[in-house]
Amino acid sequence: MKSAETEISVSRLDIPVGLIKKVQKHPNADSLYVELVDPPSSAKVGERVTFLGYSGEPDSVLNAKSKVWEKLQVDLQSNKVLVACYKDVPFTTSAGVCKVSSITNGAIR
Repeated sequence: MKSAETEISVSRLDIPVGLIKKVQKHPNADSLYVELVDPPSSAKVGERVTFLGYSGEPDSVLNAKSKVWEKLQVDLQSNKVLVACYKDVPFTTSAGVCKVSSITNGAIR
């Protein structure tokens, strides 16, 4: 059985609501685009984004050797209705789910 310290769970990420919004061409590839994930407009800046079914406190600092981010980010993507998800579980705030503007089934990095 894995200890809480070594378990790879999305609850270990501290993803706060932010305000910066911009879509741009990817700097290293003409066919890729960068699109930001938007929280609901009434979400509070600094509020932690959560994932239903994944409880726990975030790591204060992710240990680079554990590769937590690298292991979790492969399951982060927008779905067919533009909702940002981890393994089909929406990024959620007290004001609702986080969305992208136009890219369906896109990887979130």
